[in-house]
Amino acid sequence: MIVRWPGKVASGRVSDDIIHVTDLYSTLASAGGGQIPTDRPIDGIDQLAWWTGLSEKSAREGFLFYIKTVVSQRCPAWIS
Repeated sequence: MIVRWPGKVASGRVSDDIIHVTDLYSTLASAGGGQIPTDRPIDGIDQLAWWTGLSEKSAREGFLFYIKTVVSQRCPAWIS
């Protein structure tokens, strides 16, 4: 993902942490000063602190993806 937001997101910053498309809703709502609904579950995680450098790491710890017979997972330190 490439994020360009002059004055908010430092240029040239590179990370191999993860973000999911569902995080965009929460993150962009937060960036715009919006409120996330509390009357239903929201899968996205607000990543604004990570984008702006207030947090060194993504707030997402792992990711599980499933389509029919393909299962993919990405976790920094998966323990079974």
